[in-house]
Amino acid sequence: MDVSRIVELCMQSEVLKQLERTGWSIAGVTTGRKESIAEHSWGVSFISWMLSMEQLQQDVSFDLSVALAMSILHDLPESIMSDIPHSAVSLGVSELQAGKSKAELAAMDLIFTHFEFLGIEAKSLLNRLQKAECQESRVVLSADILDMLMHASRLEMNGVSPIFLEPFFKIGVRRITGYGIPSAAEIASFLNAEHDRRKDGIIL
Repeated sequence: MDVSRIVELCMQSEVLKQLERTGWSIAGVTTGRKESIAEHSWGVSFISWMLSMEQLQQDVSFDLSVALAMSILHDLPESIMSDIPHSAVSLGVSELQAGKSKAELAAMDLIFTHFEFLGIEAKSLLNRLQKAECQESRVVLSADILDMLMHASRLEMNGVSPIFLEPFFKIGVRRITGYGIPSAAEIASFLNAEHDRRKDGIIL
């Protein structure tokens, strides 16, 4: 075991604790401490676990370890690339999405330079997540959006105007429906209804 290399790898992941999620600032959220990418990744992992447990009740072939590994690793490339908000990817359409996916895989290669086995596994998991073809990947991608909606809801509860956060709910609910995880879509619908209630209560 090369302890120094392990420490180096863990220190790379530490970067995610300092990097802020840029989408909130772009939306005009200026109050409170900004959410870090690491905090978001923890939320995604927790929600992935809950959704996965439900999947296991319906499909014994579902692989919980794959889903959790995907959720833990999915944002690690951002320790090199930083956070690229969905709004930027949407403007670039398929070209930017393809470039982002390619860059994320290259970042995994760089991060795991000294860990061949771990690097192969991490890159394989990320590639499967990007393709969204297996049920595990769709669960994690759904959890990724749900954590965003949960945080947006918390921001609204803490005084951020729902008007600022409307795009997150509008786009998030539409995207999550496409992944075909009924429980995730139900949670998103509930959060969206709560958002609409808060938005309707605003006195202009």
